[in-house]
Amino acid sequence: MNRTLTILACLIPALAILVLWGTGYSSRALNWWSLSKSEIIDGARAYRDRYDNPVEPRLSNAYACLYAVSCDGERARLVPVTDPENWDFEATRSTIWNRRFSDVCPGRTANFGLHWIDASGADIPDHLENAYWSFHNDRFVMRLGRFNSGSFSEEPWQRCTPETAILSPLHEQSSAD
Repeated sequence: MNRTLTILACLIPALAILVLWGTGYSSRALNWWSLSKSEIIDGARAYRDRYDNPVEPRLSNAYACLYAVSCDGERARLVPVTDPENWDFEATRSTIWNRRFSDVCPGRTANFGLHWIDASGADIPDHLENAYWSFHNDRFVMRLGRFNSGSFSEEPWQRCTPETAILSPLHEQSSAD
């Protein structure tokens, strides 16, 4: 009887630790397996909604460019997704998988990124200008913190232009004005 209680007393904390540790990893894995092209694109809109406020609008007058990791050379870098409809999302997922588990295409580069430029040329705060996809948070997050958390892309990477943007300003001027 005492032996059984001792074994149970050791197993219960061990199982609790495994479950708690596994929850964080399993949620990231679930986010990875359920990730879709539309979720990434919708994530750009959600980023604007989350960090733009009526008192101090920062992103409502901005273009957003979406970037995906590319391994054209030896190092990873972000390249713009200029045509979301024809974007080979599965090839990008394969690249991300190989970077993580096959140790190919190294580099301090995000897998998915957003770059914002203001339509009027005004500065966008540094912490909002570039965002990266967080598999832990299952969304785009800003680069904020003591060490500018997260990486965006190693140089060279193509800066956002209105022509490569996937989102336009919310209140774009019409050509009749």
